[in-house]
Amino acid sequence: MRAVRTERHVRNGSSAQSECVCDNALCLAKVWGVDCSGDCEDPPDPCHACPLGHIKPEVSVQGNAEPSCAMCGAAKFQDQTQASVCKDCHPTRTHTNEGSTDVLSCECKAGHQAATGLECARCSVGFAKSSVGNQACTACLSVSLQTPSAA
Repeated sequence: MRAVRTERHVRNGSSAQSECVCDNALCLAKVWGVDCSGDCEDPPDPCHACPLGHIKPEVSVQGNAEPSCAMCGAAKFQDQTQASVCKDCHPTRTHTNEGSTDVLSCECKAGHQAATGLECARCSVGFAKSSVGNQACTACLSVSLQTPSAA
């Protein structure tokens, strides 16, 4: 299929095929004639923006070639398209979902409870929380300590 024309140019006084230049970012494969004329054999796939929750850390050489879009991992999210890096949850927040699209997917870590803004507050002395989530810390159980008797 020869659908896309490439931009070709030859320097003045060129006498060798090696002096022909092609914008190969537009072509997956090139076919050249002796006079530096040619067409792309296969048009490249058009570029598409990575969706929310995904990134593309490198620019592809041609179209949407590798690397493809990758999902953001744990404790990260991406709330914009066409991103090259994932955003981190606040250090007091985390999540285990891949491909998160919103900062609200980040929940308070164990030992922390929701506070104002994006930050979570540490549980106060006498309170605890053993799981990830935005629920409040709960009061610790009362424990009486016995001192060993002298024998």
